[in-house]
Amino acid sequence: MIAVSAPLHLGVSCGTAPVEDNMSPPPEETPGPPPPPPQFEANITAAILTVTGSGESSNLALRLKAGDPTILEIDVGDDGSADFSFDRTQFDHIVVATPVAGDDMIRIDEANGIFTDTEITTA
Repeated sequence: MIAVSAPLHLGVSCGTAPVEDNMSPPPEETPGPPPPPPQFEANITAAILTVTGSGESSNLALRLKAGDPTILEIDVGDDGSADFSFDRTQFDHIVVATPVAGDDMIRIDEANGIFTDTEITTA
């Protein structure tokens, strides 16, 4: 079944008469607000993994990947889903830098193993 909200008039013939429809075009979509900036950025420079916050209040968890202790996962939002993953052989320090404006909770999750005994971790 097709539901039509505006009257529909179709001209049908056996010749070449055009088909006509009086439906209004759909309204133009207006762009929404720009996406918010990321809460955290993470990168490795000179063997230092730096995780930088944006100033927004947020939660962050650092943990080893389940089944692969060579990978460190960074979970923005601490929701159980990794947002960043890094090979642990690429760094020997971890620095978490958060601006004073944010009210961040940073958690070291050792459920998949301990990593703070080999990488120096500061916040």
